[in-house]
Amino acid sequence: MVGNLIECKDYDQLSLKACNILVEEVHKTLKRKEFFCIAVPGGRSPRGLYRLMKDALLPWQRIRLFFTDERCLPPDSPESNYNLLKRLLLDHIPLPPENIYRIHGELPPEDAAADYERTLRDVLPGRGFDLLVLGLGRDCHIASLFPNSGALREEKRLAVAVYNTPVAPRVTITPPLIKGSERVMLLISGQEKKTAFKRLVHSSVSVAECPGKLASDHKNSVILYDRI
Repeated sequence: MVGNLIECKDYDQLSLKACNILVEEVHKTLKRKEFFCIAVPGGRSPRGLYRLMKDALLPWQRIRLFFTDERCLPPDSPESNYNLLKRLLLDHIPLPPENIYRIHGELPPEDAAADYERTLRDVLPGRGFDLLVLGLGRDCHIASLFPNSGALREEKRLAVAVYNTPVAPRVTITPPLIKGSERVMLLISGQEKKTAFKRLVHSSVSVAECPGKLASDHKNSVILYDRI
């Protein structure tokens, strides 16, 4: 594992450290770039981060926000990652609507993936985000890259549709986009993640078995975990 492991005493400290890292990355990057491109996930682990971001002193006009994955559901669905972020963060900050690049989950999965692929290639400088935020699932998935998924073998596309997933089919970013990002931040919180965390840090476990290793093996990653 290449990533920098940071143990936090509890979830509040994890969220605060994550927010501090994010703010630092924004200001550092904007010294040399016009925009800061960040991708964020759904799930429970980043919710504390989103609440703290509401009050962070950030130049929102120069931030472009993307999503790591999305369920193929309408944007007002309670299960939508966009809806989660809208309620916790977007409704409370002056981020220009044109700087929000959501995945159109209301479209058929293949159409939504193709649409997001075009967006990523048109908007992202290079082939990665300045900061990619991810959470680790109990089964070791990140974004909507699940263990033994064919999407883990993708080498060219930046976004693909995935099926046979909980709740609904999904669209997810792919390994090339994770590897191409400048920095990756992985958030791991909760006793139910204990087994997944052990698999993440175990050297003999493969990416196919634990997709989270795509994040932890990134050359510039930070893994924040509480006392799990």
